[in-house]
Formats: sequence, structure tokens, C-alpha cells
Amino acid sequence: MDESERDHILQSQLQMTAATWSQLQKSGVSEVTPLSVDLFFVAATESEARAVASELASARGLQASVGPAEDSFNIEATLPSQHLSAALLQELTQEMCQIGFRHNAKFDGWGAMIPRRKAATKPWWRFW
Repeated sequence: MDESERDHILQSQLQMTAATWSQLQKSGVSEVTPLSVDLFFVAATESEARAVASELASARGLQASVGPAEDSFNIEATLPSQHLSAALLQELTQEMCQIGFRHNAKFDGWGAMIPRRKAATKPWWRFW
């Protein structure tokens, strides 16, 4: 992967991060909403995938799973629930892209489940 391809991947991921954060905000997520973030990578070989998983473990303390796909290997890891912001997600995206690049793999993005809001309950003294 040459420098221009890396730059294209990074810029594309940063744009998707901004768009995803915007969608999360429209769904009620804010900087005070704890989010668990799933990270996704793709590597051509199992050894490259295992190298990504190893760096995720050493750099972030994450346990990553490596599994075969049709003609590649997928790497998935989950960040524990934490408060995030657009700026923190941009930094995370840059860091994950760099980890992928170091091992000839591609950071394929991140996802987060929108936390369920607690259902409004009536006070115990109200029966109507």
C-alpha cells in the first residue's frame, strides 16, 4: 500500500467518523453518553491479522478476534464503554488507521450500538 492509498483510506475513515458521530447525535447520543465501540480491520494474511491483534492488545489492552473471510482475515475488537466525543473518535480513527498501516492491514471502521433509553416509569404513588 503506497502513501497516497494510505492517505485516501485515512481521509475516507475520518469523513465516515464525522458522519457516524453526526448520526449518533441525531439519535440522542452526546458526549455524556457512554458508548462501547467495535473496531474492524481487514488483512490479507493471517500473520498480518495476528500482528494487528497483538498491537491492539499491547497498545490498548484489547482482546481482538481474528477470523477468516473469503480472501482475507477479519480482526474485531471492542473498546469498553466510555464517554466519547467527535474529537476523541477522530483521534481513535487516526490511531487505528496507523495500526493497520503498520501491519499492511486496513482499518475498516468502527461501530457503536445506540444505548437504549430507560423507559419512563410512573412513580409508585401514581396509579393512573
